[in-house]
Formats: sequence, structure tokens, C-alpha cells
Amino acid sequence: MKLVVYLDFGLPSWLALGRIERLVKENPVELEWHAFSGSLGNIARSAIPDGEPDPLAAYRARRARARQKANQREFERQCEMLDLDVADCPRDIDAGGWLNGLEWVARAAPSAVPGY
Repeated sequence: MKLVVYLDFGLPSWLALGRIERLVKENPVELEWHAFSGSLGNIARSAIPDGEPDPLAAYRARRARARQKANQREFERQCEMLDLDVADCPRDIDAGGWLNGLEWVARAAPSAVPGY
């Protein structure tokens, strides 16, 4: 059996690593690791010419605050579900570096990914 794992270190998905590790120890599963980034940027906003005011600035700011609150609640929910203290789960990581590193290790030495 093969399990394909996509991790986005910018999201709380990395909190599942412990469970994935236990799954592999308990079952004969081949792992295939991939880095994933869910943020593709805001394409619509890039269509506004430089120097022009954004007519939806207030709306975008309100939505950004709502997303931040929802992300924090989801992060706390996942920490609680995994019996982790929120204080022990850092949020200020360089997701890009982790994603690039995971992709490199997954291609160069797949068996080393769990230690990464």
C-alpha cells in the first residue's frame, strides 16, 4: 500500500506528522512525500493598475481578519485533537524553506523524510 502525503508547513497540516509516523510503524505502508503550498496569491488584485486605489480594500481587510481568526481557531482545534499544547506548536516558521527542503529530501532520500 502506498500513502501519498502532501504537507504545507504554512498550514497546521504539519501537526499530523506524529500520526503519520505511528501509522507507518503499525502498518506496512510505503510513503511518498510532497511539499504543497496552498497560497497562490491574489490574482484579481494583481489586475489593479499601480497607483489606483483598491475599491475593495475595506472588504479585503475585513476578510483577511476573518481568515486569521478562522485559521487560529483551526490551529487550536487541531492542537487539542492531537493532545498538544498550543504554546508548544510554533506558528512563526519559514514555510517556504520547509517546503523546499521536504521536496528535496523526498526526491534525494525518501527514507529520510520522517527524520526531516
